[in-house]
Amino acid sequence: PTRRSSDLCDADLLRAVSGRGETETVEALDEAVRRFLLTETPPAGDRGRPTYEFPYEALREVVYDSATLARRRLLHGRAAGVLIRRHERDPVTTRAAPIAEHLQRAGRDGEAADWWWQAAGRARDLYAHAEEYAYLRRAEALGYPPVEVAVALGDVLTVLGRYREALAEFETAASAIDGQQAGSAGIEHKLAEVHHRLGDWALAEAHLQVALDLLGPGDPSRRARIGADRAVLAYRRGAAQDAAGLAERALEAARRAGDPAAVAQALNVLGMLDARRGAAASAAARLRESLEHARGLPDPGAAVAALNNLSRLLADSGKPGEALPLAQEALALGRELGDQHRVAALHTNLADLLHAAGQREAALAHLKEAARGFASVDTGGTPRPEVWTLVEW
Repeated sequence: PTRRSSDLCDADLLRAVSGRGETETVEALDEAVRRFLLTETPPAGDRGRPTYEFPYEALREVVYDSATLARRRLLHGRAAGVLIRRHERDPVTTRAAPIAEHLQRAGRDGEAADWWWQAAGRARDLYAHAEEYAYLRRAEALGYPPVEVAVALGDVLTVLGRYREALAEFETAASAIDGQQAGSAGIEHKLAEVHHRLGDWALAEAHLQVALDLLGPGDPSRRARIGADRAVLAYRRGAAQDAAGLAERALEAARRAGDPAAVAQALNVLGMLDARRGAAASAAARLRESLEHARGLPDPGAAVAALNNLSRLLADSGKPGEALPLAQEALALGRELGDQHRVAALHTNLADLLHAAGQREAALAHLKEAARGFASVDTGGTPRPEVWTLVEW
């Protein structure tokens, strides 16, 4: 048993960990259940296994603390071995986090760090950002390569709206990465994104320029994405002509690179620009094409951006009935992604549509959610009105 069990135990796991035979294990389980020392939970399906758990946390503590450290480490190591083999067969049903926990408690810190990193990656795939952050910190504490951890922490902190901490992690990574131009360019690009969200447009542009300089002529996909980001910055500053030129060049580069994500991003920016200058038909065509490319991507982030911008365009064009379902879809996908700052903006945009449709109560509920989201963004203690004005990206 462990003090903090992440998953319930089944008979096969208990038999392997205890080192007992099958019959002896079953008899011991029968007696423990009969004496109310363990509880048995039947499997959810016909092919599952019954699982066993202590009925009280205090009982678990007594059993765990009664064993010597040497025995606890032995048992944790055995449990890790069984779970690793199960994970190799079926990584979906056997999670990485319990393996990491057992390895760490077995005193095998190097292996545990690798498994905490793997657990963080799985949490990232599921957009479980709080779990990812916790697992990354445990990997970091056990000595996982610091640059990789710092970049991953910066990414998850950005999504959580903890921008001051995200900048610190990216700066740490940038100072530690030595002579790896492509890696440095990626970090500079991430720093630009955080400064952009904070409204530090000059700083964001400077980081993007450094990223381009580090890349040189290589990595056309990233160059296209940086070009699209520069176009958005120019758009924010009101330099429409510069923004249009940057976005057109980004789209050409993205098409040459065959990168659908970069194509979707560039088209989205061009749609924003067309909408600002009043070219509604062209804007709608650009945004619909962006959405078409985005829907085929594994990450729905580009689809959220296109849906949000298309919804705003349709609302401004006097088509609220078409705009509302797009805004609702954007919010549903945005919630799945869990980007706190952008979800707050999506709530604001949906609230405007609902208010215009006469649904005052629903609009107010979304405005409250937006206010909570914007207020949770950590700007480092300095008031940043730009954070509250995010409506499109």
